[in-house]
Amino acid sequence: PMVRQLTSAGEPGGLCPQEFLAFGVFSAVLMPIAGYLALVFYMEDFGLLSVLAFAGFGAVYPLLWLSERVRWRRGQIVRALPYVLDNLTMSMEAGLDFGGAVERILENAKKKKNPIEEELHLVLQEVRMGKTRAEALTAFAQRVDSPDVKSFVGAVIQGEKLGTPLGQILRVQAKALRTKRFQRAEKLAGEAPVKILFPLL
Repeated sequence: PMVRQLTSAGEPGGLCPQEFLAFGVFSAVLMPIAGYLALVFYMEDFGLLSVLAFAGFGAVYPLLWLSERVRWRRGQIVRALPYVLDNLTMSMEAGLDFGGAVERILENAKKKKNPIEEELHLVLQEVRMGKTRAEALTAFAQRVDSPDVKSFVGAVIQGEKLGTPLGQILRVQAKALRTKRFQRAEKLAGEAPVKILFPLL
């Protein structure tokens, strides 16, 4: 599970599972020391329970940070996906194949790539190393673990089997994802008054 989460998080800082585990141990040791210094400065009593509480928080914090990183990265990919599909569609309708369309997007990207461009770069690398496009896209969907991405990848793979033009599939998927995004925004807007009622009271 840790390996999968690190992969979904984009391997932040190039951390491998062993390094992340070491980071967790370091945090569990450092947090009680920092808590001790803070509490001794502000309070006279510093019991064993406080030490255990700070140690527990120090051990859990790296996992919370990693989970939040995965959530943030997944959100960035889902938000950018419709626009990337639009660009892929235009490039393929202009005569490029899927690989060429991906390369064009990556060439036009900034030096610091966003998460979806990092994933497309990895898909392209895996195809060049011998994987089929379906295998590379399936691995992409597994890394991101988002229903939107899985839906897109499933539609592309199914379309290839049926012989449907890829440009047409991408256009339909972009429209569907944009509609789902609008529906999610409407739902959040509808929930906002209820969520803000209690703080106001």
